[in-house]
Amino acid sequence: MSAEFQRRDMTPDAIAEMMQLQMRELVEAYPSRDCLKSVFPRIARKMELTASQVKRLYYGEWRVIPAHIYHNFNAAYERHLQSMRERADHDAQVCRQLSEKWDATWSDSSSPIACSSLGGAPGD
Repeated sequence: MSAEFQRRDMTPDAIAEMMQLQMRELVEAYPSRDCLKSVFPRIARKMELTASQVKRLYYGEWRVIPAHIYHNFNAAYERHLQSMRERADHDAQVCRQLSEKWDATWSDSSSPIACSSLGGAPGD
């Protein structure tokens, strides 16, 4: 689907619904022990919005999103997605390194060190 086609189909209601879903995704990224009242101001600082604007987006209170809020939110959401991609790439790299280290250490399970660390005597 082309971007031009998508823009024509984006009604104010569809944009508001999309932004509400994206805002809920951002809120869910915070630890579950944090209440919404403490999460909204933190997200607002990242999004260059006010806490009340974040709250209105989260609860879907706007039928038509003001343009400056839409632009600020989209830019901040793209930054969020990029940081999540970078974090995922980093985590994947750490997992690969740990897996390689594990394989190098434990690939020869017949070694005396591997057997004794598992509680058995060498040659059991």
